[in-house]
Amino acid sequence: CTVSACIRGFIEVELLLGENMYNCEACSKAFAEAGRVKEEALRAARVLKGGSSSDGSGSGEDTAAKIPPKVKATVMSPATKQCLFWELPPVQVISLKRFVHTVRGTTVKINCKVSFPEQLDLSPFCHRDSPASRETYRLFGVVSHSGSLSSGHYVAYSRDLRDPAGAEKPGWHYFSDTTVKSVTEAKVLESEAYVLFYCAVGRASL
Repeated sequence: CTVSACIRGFIEVELLLGENMYNCEACSKAFAEAGRVKEEALRAARVLKGGSSSDGSGSGEDTAAKIPPKVKATVMSPATKQCLFWELPPVQVISLKRFVHTVRGTTVKINCKVSFPEQLDLSPFCHRDSPASRETYRLFGVVSHSGSLSSGHYVAYSRDLRDPAGAEKPGWHYFSDTTVKSVTEAKVLESEAYVLFYCAVGRASL
């Protein structure tokens, strides 16, 4: 599993059915218009049959008069929904879903390995008409969680901001409570990420 696959799953097209169907204004308007035309035709047909009585108590015009002149309706239609990027920010924070609620009402942690790159391209996840240009994001921070819901520990990895933006091998530091030490980039990329911090190369001041 990769972070790109996670984003792709997050933005995939959803089909709205049942209670989630879309209130289609165009469909509702067309349905109401069709209903109005039908009711007018029925009213005219009853009048032509001459079914009304002289005192107006018959079933002709009196019955037709009881038909509402305007049909109101709401047409719910199946639809699709999709979430895409329109603009890309200078700093992109990606929070991975590491906890899930089960059918038994309990909450468990998701411990699967999610691979993430040092450089990330988000343009494939942008809307086709988006004004966002193709940008490369560079990893500069990771928050990792170890353990379970009942007991665990958070640690962080941060890129040395003194390194130039185009450094081939940026320096990284590991933070765990009062412990701070240097680590390799490979060590960072092997961590069980919970939150990822990326900055746009050339735009963010990192």
